[in-house]
Amino acid sequence: MVKDFKKTIVYADQVTICYQDNKPILDQISLTLMPKSFHFVTGSSGSGKTTLLKMLYLEQKPDRGRFLLFGQDRYKLTMPEIQKMRQHIGVVFQDFRLLPHLTALENVALPLKIIGAKNHEMETQAKELLDWVGLAHQMNAYPHALSGGEQQRVAIARAIITKPDLLLADEPTGNVDDVIAVKIMHLFEELNKIGTTIIIATHNEAVVSRFAYPRLHLEKGKLLEMGNVTNKIEDDYLYVAKKTLF
Repeated sequence: MVKDFKKTIVYADQVTICYQDNKPILDQISLTLMPKSFHFVTGSSGSGKTTLLKMLYLEQKPDRGRFLLFGQDRYKLTMPEIQKMRQHIGVVFQDFRLLPHLTALENVALPLKIIGAKNHEMETQAKELLDWVGLAHQMNAYPHALSGGEQQRVAIARAIITKPDLLLADEPTGNVDDVIAVKIMHLFEELNKIGTTIIIATHNEAVVSRFAYPRLHLEKGKLLEMGNVTNKIEDDYLYVAKKTLF
């Protein structure tokens, strides 16, 4: 039992979020996540996975229950405080949310620009991450010229470039092949090793079964915590993910 909520990354107690017709999409869920943890969120379409991530990103406010993020009460946060807190959160949205007027390189570097990083630092780190996700040849391309899988990889690189305290990823391997999916997962693992709490919502059972992290399973708005799913499987193509970025 957690005695000091200030030490948690996420603390939710009997949280409910409803549709407009008052039908709950998240129904009295309770959840405690500590720093440096790594979890998968699973469940069928409509089970509430995306809503849960939106709540954690402070985009969706609970209708009922207690919710703390980084030890701060969600209901007491002002908009400037929410904006400041989001600087510590990396997000991979299902719709990517890339800025159309920026190149892939500029999109990835944007979070560093917002926090005032130097130009050479932004460019170096953005190029390195784009190379890691297999997009070094597309760094000057605009989003409209990229495939869905390529846009997704740009969004992932953008989400992790600041080494956030919390990373939320909604189906981050949904549009990529198995080799790239494993590289992305190893990238998340390296980020986790340096202290980032990782929460990945996914339908990809192959990824969930390959990486032995606890599963948070949503069923009809109810959250069921599960233990480690399986032991890691060493596939023949894991050699592509040996380089360490962080």
